Amino acid sequence: MRKCKLRLIVLTLAAALLLQLPAAAGFGSARAFTDVSSGHWARTYIDRLSSLGIVDGYADGSFLPEKELTCGEFMKMLAVSSELYTENLRVTVHWAQPYWTMLDEANVLDGVDIPCTAAALNRPITRYEMAVMLSNVTVNVFWEPRVNVDNPGGTIADYSAIPTAYKDAVEQVYGKGIITGYKSTAGIADGAFVGSNTLTRAQATAVLVRLLWGSERQMASFANEGERPVIPTVDPGYVPFATRIQNEGLVDAWGRPSASLCTQLFGSSGKTYFHSSADAAPYMQTISVNVWKMDANGTKYASTASITVHKLVAYDVGCIFQQIFESPERFPIQSVSGARFTDSLRHAWGCAIDINPVQNAYCYYSNGVLVPMTGSFWSPGVSPYSITPNGSVVNAFKAYGWGWGGQGYSSGKYDYMHFSIMKSGG
Repeated sequence: MRKCKLRLIVLTLAAALLLQLPAAAGFGSARAFTDVSSGHWARTYIDRLSSLGIVDGYADGSFLPEKELTCGEFMKMLAVSSELYTENLRVTVHWAQPYWTMLDEANVLDGVDIPCTAAALNRPITRYEMAVMLSNVTVNVFWEPRVNVDNPGGTIADYSAIPTAYKDAVEQVYGKGIITGYKSTAGIADGAFVGSNTLTRAQATAVLVRLLWGSERQMASFANEGERPVIPTVDPGYVPFATRIQNEGLVDAWGRPSASLCTQLFGSSGKTYFHSSADAAPYMQTISVNVWKMDANGTKYASTASITVHKLVAYDVGCIFQQIFESPERFPIQSVSGARFTDSLRHAWGCAIDINPVQNAYCYYSNGVLVPMTGSFWSPGVSPYSITPNGSVVNAFKAYGWGWGGQGYSSGKYDYMHFSIMKSGG
């Protein structure tokens, strides 16, 4: 059974993901490059990635779109784009070593022979190698379904010449519309992939934009979407953090942590919560999770959200949200938050999550009428953003030992937005 994978970013080391990126014009604004005209075929791709700080040009203002990329350069772009993380940031053989490590730990390098050596990272990357890495990211990082293919040779002009080792990866990313064949290129048949060619900087921006934005893809005629991967509720033999501390009696029914739990969470047996974000920073992680959003027309689309939680629950929270994302319900998440330090309870432990607070009020009932204290209402079955008892959201948290505040507290309050490592959801 597959291990739940998620994209983790350590909050205090987030800048390390960009440690090899040149100084950019600034996030949110695309840089104008002297050699990329308004009519250049890759202009929109370059602008989009430049505005995010994923690519940049050279000191003389050029971008050199036709320059070939090295393995190390493409690995940096792919790792940053995919929001990968590693605790091993050593640089002993090459500047791109941390990015190689990120990809290797995420199983993105499976099927390519690129060792972590200066010679390998400095050589030009081939389109075949690029295809394998992109295919691995879609499956192992983004949890996309594979596509079913039928007669890809009718579309990919040089399909019969593709080595067996690369055929599946090319079918998958070509089929999903992430990569395309050459068009109107001298000496190359239309639709040919020519995977032995090296990858250019302009081509890399195009495939990365299509990788990250599904709306930029056009599925090939020979492909159709297969079944989504099945995410296990909990890996066999794995005991989630919340389940373990409950089973071991490390927190009582009132939410008071034992000395042992305090040491694990806060680094001191006498400390029972974090007093500020600065106090908590060494213990926190910000994770990027897949979520469903909904536009004004009620159409759901895949997106991501960032949540800051305690390192000890980061893996579990990532799996919880992946399970919610993979559920047929496709529950839409308008907003989500984790750690905050305004009180001494579970949010101040980094062990609580609030989802769609406007539509899932913290409230009490007076003569059967809901009276909101935080948020506006709770209307399951009416508002798509309201959490339904025993729905995919509640069940996903429950599978990892987390409780829901919508069960109600002894105080007569209900917190429909709130989940925590307490069975009560308190």
